[in-house]
Parts: sequence; C-alpha cells; structure tokens
Amino acid sequence: MSENFAISDRIRQWAEEKGHARLQERLDHFVGTAKAKGYRYVDWDQAFMNAIRDDWAKLGNDAAPKKQPALAW
Repeated sequence: MSENFAISDRIRQWAEEKGHARLQERLDHFVGTAKAKGYRYVDWDQAFMNAIRDDWAKLGNDAAPKKQPALAW
C-alpha cells in the first residue's frame, strides 16, 4: 500500500452516488486492517470501495444524509 493512500476523487464520487458517509473513519479502518494483515491489491481504490460496501468498519451502511426538499405549502 502506498504510504500516502487517501480518499481519491473516484472514491468520493462513488460514495456520494451510493450514499456512503463517514469516509475518513472507513479509510482509517481499511488502512489498519490492510497493513495488519499484509493485504496486497492491484487496485487499492476498488479494494477500499469493496470494504466500504462490505462495511468492514462496522459503521453501518446508512446513506449519507440527503437534503430534504422544501415543503410546498
């Protein structure tokens, strides 16, 4: 894993489209797990997206808060 692996624009866009939040917490868990277990991936962004989808960090897969449309009275 690259020492400076971070949340890329690709990951941010994907997470927003899929409704995933708390990316920094998820990244911290992913990096810790990957380093501890010596994981190696061809595509680290995709591996991180899989970890988010599979909720490795046990944060729940609740969607990011959506903006409520204004009430039309």
